[in-house]
Amino acid sequence: MNASQKAAGIGALLQGASFVIVLILIFAVLPGFGFQGPNEFADPAKVLPFIASQPLLAFRLFSGDILFAVFLILTVMGLYERLQTHSPALMRLATAAGLIATAFILANGSIGASLFQLARLYPQNRETAETVFVTLTLVSSNGAGILTGGIFAYGWWAVLVSWVALRAGTFPKVLNYLGMLFGVAGIGAILIQPLGFLGVFVGMVWCLWLGVALLRV
Repeated sequence: MNASQKAAGIGALLQGASFVIVLILIFAVLPGFGFQGPNEFADPAKVLPFIASQPLLAFRLFSGDILFAVFLILTVMGLYERLQTHSPALMRLATAAGLIATAFILANGSIGASLFQLARLYPQNRETAETVFVTLTLVSSNGAGILTGGIFAYGWWAVLVSWVALRAGTFPKVLNYLGMLFGVAGIGAILIQPLGFLGVFVGMVWCLWLGVALLRV
């Protein structure tokens, strides 16, 4: 096993673990802090005090994409090395999509990190903090925001690498079909947002399985 493939496997496992943490936060932790649905994350009067009082949870929730981008780039580059001989053109296209997804996800995490400064500003100047928060939310994840673009590109990467792996007979067939399903959910989420939530469940299984498959070869 070469170093890039090992790094790709570790990156995939860490992506899967990130999905697990997100699901635990959504279903088991955040309801206890009054967050009952996605719309409530657009409320600065609720989000900014939460960030100030729970910085560790807030870091994973709003800035965790910075780490996720690192995990993703490891997998993107490792899979390129693993699969590029089977279909060079498709793997170049897939890797471009993966790099775009990484950049968008990193940008989204960086925006999330700026919310910590807003949380400190909020008690002194609520109006300004709320205005900046709404602006950042629109740029980040509302409709066609940065996060949506990142998920869209991530979906194309997952579809393409899974298709190349399926054609090459690399990895179990079910794993490759699962990767394509995950990718389609990400692509479709730009029009049907609930598909993005479905993608978290599928992506969790695909990434964990992919990581194990890469580390076993």
